[in-house]
Amino acid sequence: MKIKNIIKNSIVIFLSILIVITPIVLINKDKSVIKLGDYNLNDISLQNIVELTKDKVYIDEEAKLDDFSLFYSKDGNVQILSFYIYTLNKKQDRVIKYKIRYFDTNGKLKIYRKDNEFTLTELGEMSLLSDVINKIDSFKIHEVTEKLNYADFAIDYLNRYTFQSDKWDIYKIDESGAMKRVKENELPIIGNGLNLTCMSETIYTKTSKHATRESYERREERFYILD
Repeated sequence: MKIKNIIKNSIVIFLSILIVITPIVLINKDKSVIKLGDYNLNDISLQNIVELTKDKVYIDEEAKLDDFSLFYSKDGNVQILSFYIYTLNKKQDRVIKYKIRYFDTNGKLKIYRKDNEFTLTELGEMSLLSDVINKIDSFKIHEVTEKLNYADFAIDYLNRYTFQSDKWDIYKIDESGAMKRVKENELPIIGNGLNLTCMSETIYTKTSKHATRESYERREERFYILD
């Protein structure tokens, strides 16, 4: 009987500890993912998204941007948006990394937080968040893609990239927004820009628990130097 009582008491204690610990785990998990809301990204700008993010988490004025990707269809519908924000937490003297993600399959815009071990030197090599967002917002994407006969498009931001091949379609954008084809004798050029990938129809679609992944046949690439 004593052994049975000991086992019974041990189970009760274990379950009590589990009940106390479980909410803590869930709270920590919730802190790492922040929902910004349900949006149609065709109706808001990237700057609006940054402001929504700043309402939820602290982003300093010198915050950096990296790994920006945007997928959208011929009709202008945004399918996927993803980019990273790196900001300095001065109180804790460390870099905080936020990933902004959006999928049109659920219309949810979310922030994912991850602590990082980036140094200030490494951050210095990235582009300022505010500069990049303003330039991409100003880039007349639909005016470019509406003239191209492709089903889907992807845009990636290139930081301090060397544009050097005369086989590429490379354009330079001046302050007025005008685009001019770069000549072979002007290359190479080192600068910040956008890589526009034009794709044909979807080859296959694979749906998982979290998102829908689509595979395309790549057809054409263009580069736009922003500065």
